[in-house]
Amino acid sequence: MDDLHVFLEALLEKYSLDRRRLYLTGISMGGRGTWEFAYAHADRLAAIVPICGPSLPTLAPRLASLPAWIFHGAEDDVVPVARSEEMFSALQAVEAPCLYSRLEGQGHSCGEAVYTSAELMEWLFQQIRK
Repeated sequence: MDDLHVFLEALLEKYSLDRRRLYLTGISMGGRGTWEFAYAHADRLAAIVPICGPSLPTLAPRLASLPAWIFHGAEDDVVPVARSEEMFSALQAVEAPCLYSRLEGQGHSCGEAVYTSAELMEWLFQQIRK
């Protein structure tokens, strides 16, 4: 996570990026990385979109103000869909602004279905860090 933070800082220094619109997403281990980075740096992000990523529901309070849309393929045979459902429940318990989509008929490789969603892109670009 430290390397990702250094990389992000380098990008922000080199390019004229809107610091209020930093979004992080990843699939599988990238989904886990999305959670891990957010636990440590939620204040830097406008929103996260973890896909089939294992998480730590006990750390949900760290994400209480970070918008998240969690996706998981219902037929995932790599990461149990229950992992995303547990995190969604934990985020709801701390009143975090979160959404959850269980993708019926999809497995672990559901990224294309997620990333081609116009609804996701519309939601994502509405998220601005205050």
